[in-house]
Amino acid sequence: MNVPINGSINLGNVYLNPGFLLSGTVLNPQSQPLAGAVITVENVLGPLTIYVSNHITASTGTFQVAVPAGTYRVKTAPPSTLTFASAVTGPIAVSGSTAVPTIMLQTGYVLSGTIFGWNGAAEGSARLDVLDSVTGAERYTPNNITAASGTYSIVVPTGTWNVRILCNHLSLSQNALVTGVVVSSATTLNHALSLTPAANYLVATNGVSTIPNGSPLSFDAALYNPGFVSQQLHALAFGLQSRGTETILIPPFPSRCNPSASSLRPGCRSFRHSAIPAHLGFPHRLRFTVMDAGRGP
Repeated sequence: MNVPINGSINLGNVYLNPGFLLSGTVLNPQSQPLAGAVITVENVLGPLTIYVSNHITASTGTFQVAVPAGTYRVKTAPPSTLTFASAVTGPIAVSGSTAVPTIMLQTGYVLSGTIFGWNGAAEGSARLDVLDSVTGAERYTPNNITAASGTYSIVVPTGTWNVRILCNHLSLSQNALVTGVVVSSATTLNHALSLTPAANYLVATNGVSTIPNGSPLSFDAALYNPGFVSQQLHALAFGLQSRGTETILIPPFPSRCNPSASSLRPGCRSFRHSAIPAHLGFPHRLRFTVMDAGRGP
């Protein structure tokens, strides 16, 4: 609960839910107790982090926190001065006092570097997710947000990883995925992001994938330039897949979508078209092709 305070305030009665002890032990890669590790408890249905007190491991590596009944994941982050990889344990069902299986952290290596935006400037506030290159599973990597200088430093175990770079929602840089990053020692990964393509688009069909009999399915497409820089839109086309054939609903045509004065209120041009009666009652696939004079389709 967040309560703004600018003077004396009465919070009234605060009622606490019944809780159960969730306890465990954290070990380092040499099977020794690890003190100072940070324990975070997350509801698997959320994910919603549960506030817990006493969430730092003791000198014996042990922790004991109180949580309501539920199913949780336990995230363990070592002290920032140590190069151990963080870990996630669970899901763990809690309906009474529950012991978490012993958590042994792996040896880790620092993966660090600088992320540059589309214009060569530092890309601050970008998030870096580390994914298993085979399964696609995401590793828990605390402190994975780039600084204002574009720099980052995270710890991962040895392996081959894919690194997903997610830009701040106000950035004009495009998200990226860097694949096949091999880590077996301290590793540097710098990356320069591209400019968001000139035309982002939205095709809305009201959630219907099959055109109903007797009622043509209308769809809308909005095309916009999200940035402050000039990007000339060259052409676009719609296609409709029906029983192995494709029908062009709107022929390609040149268009200009001027840069927006604000990335939150872009200039738009939208179109509406209905499927022809012969296509009613059959599954269809919409194809929306955008061509940028500088980038191609």
